[in-house]
Amino acid sequence: MMSAETGTVKAKRFCLAGLSNMIAQTATHPIDVIKIRMQCQVNSGSTRSYKNMVSGMKRIATTEGVSVLLTGGLYPALLREASFSTIRMGGYEEFKRMLEPHSDKTTVKWRTKVLPGMCSGSIAVLLTYDFRKCCLKVLSGMCSGSIAAFLTTPTDVLKVRLQSEQGHSYPNTHKLCMKIAREEGVISGLWRGTQPNMIRAMIGTSV
Repeated sequence: MMSAETGTVKAKRFCLAGLSNMIAQTATHPIDVIKIRMQCQVNSGSTRSYKNMVSGMKRIATTEGVSVLLTGGLYPALLREASFSTIRMGGYEEFKRMLEPHSDKTTVKWRTKVLPGMCSGSIAVLLTYDFRKCCLKVLSGMCSGSIAAFLTTPTDVLKVRLQSEQGHSYPNTHKLCMKIAREEGVISGLWRGTQPNMIRAMIGTSV
């Protein structure tokens, strides 16, 4: 009975992690679109297509339509959150649980045999306990974040491509995926930027 309840709780945690981030992505998608446009634009003299967030959003709405702000690249963005955030946030506690028993054994030995001989026992216990918890959380976050980022990099690539100025030239997410895989390669194209993506996720999740 306990294992079934534990399984249900785990499933809820994973589902809620993905669902909450999908809702947040939908609500902030227009901001994400203009962020991508501003980061991708190349300044030519004093002219800039997107001078700031507000004027940039107005420009997109006027020239390309409000739908581009609301739904441009939304599908791969939601796919990314459904997979990336589910693994990253849901897997965090699982990694923490798997790593904790080993950390406990090491900590007990370190706490009872080494530190008491170096300084007072009370200070040793306090310092070791806080250090253990901190390391455990950081390591768990790094594991879940890096795995999630690696597995979901293709959705990130598709999202950015569809949110760019050339996004309207791609028929849909599936055809864009096939086009990248065919012309740029599966690994070199769809998994482009994996390393910085993983490092960013490791830092963001562990902190």
